[in-house]
Amino acid sequence: MKMERSVTTLALSKNGRVSTAAVMPAGTGAIASAVCDKYGINSETAVELMKYSARLDQDVCSTNPVHIWSDGKDTKTITEQELVDCLRPNIDLWLDSIEKTCVPILQAGPTAVMITGEGGEAQGLSELIQKRLGVETTCYIPETLGGRNAGLTACLGLFYAYQDKLPITGAVDDSLDMDAFTKAVSYREKASKKQENSKEDTLTNKLKGLFLEGKK
Repeated sequence: MKMERSVTTLALSKNGRVSTAAVMPAGTGAIASAVCDKYGINSETAVELMKYSARLDQDVCSTNPVHIWSDGKDTKTITEQELVDCLRPNIDLWLDSIEKTCVPILQAGPTAVMITGEGGEAQGLSELIQKRLGVETTCYIPETLGGRNAGLTACLGLFYAYQDKLPITGAVDDSLDMDAFTKAVSYREKASKKQENSKEDTLTNKLKGLFLEGKK
């Protein structure tokens, strides 16, 4: 599920391939439009508030202000509770559309949902979808680093492409024993073993000393 500002794209992935897709003309902007209409703030700010200042899956939220702005001579505020209450009707309409579109897929067998795009940054959205659809729901969070040597960026990109594919396809093709590899390169593992060995050596030396003293 790729949720962007103006659309939400639903793609069905099976055996590592996208078999079908559907586009819904509603995204974060459509949901946040309720805040624009009620409080008169711009769409960009409303979407940012939805993503970072509201726990969408909570019925009871904080009454502390999450946004303060000036309207002429007046200073206005929005609390988290007011923000969530304002967004709730549009969120429910969006969830209704998602559920209606996914019914055939849910009836076909076990499945899972992964949220990507701008909507993946919204707090509590995955929990709402999981509760509504009754399936495991996660958010895709990319974790990448740049390469200083331009000659290695293509190789680095291959590793990242493989890593990014794993949560979606569920396939794991390791060419080596990861447990053995981790133990071989883990400093903590080596330090722990070294410490244990030193303790054994110390204890052994003490025992040897006692026996030698006994013989004397």
